[in-house]
Amino acid sequence: MASNRPMSPRLEQIHGEIRDHFRALANGFQKLDKIKDSTRQSKAVANLQLKKMFKWLHIAMSNQEFVDAGMKRMDETDQAIEHSKQVVEQTLEVGTQTAANLKGQVILQNSLHLFLVKS
Repeated sequence: MASNRPMSPRLEQIHGEIRDHFRALANGFQKLDKIKDSTRQSKAVANLQLKKMFKWLHIAMSNQEFVDAGMKRMDETDQAIEHSKQVVEQTLEVGTQTAANLKGQVILQNSLHLFLVKS
């Protein structure tokens, strides 16, 4: 589910780095296809595998930052929901108390009216 809230500058940076990593890996594989010498190709494969491993480590750490940011947003949302529930509960309490006070005032007003009519 997409959020209307923009990503933080740090998450934008990570997102860009991940795109750059995938682009670099794609370029590396394209260059690998052009190497004809098997020894050079083997070295290039080993080098590409190392780069891929480090990039995946970076991506995994970056993903954790995305998860952390998502969890923080969920916590903020949960807190806002709890606050809203408290406001609703307090509003109901005030409404109930106001209704009781109003009922008492109406009863008093009717009693006074009857007293004045009888007098």
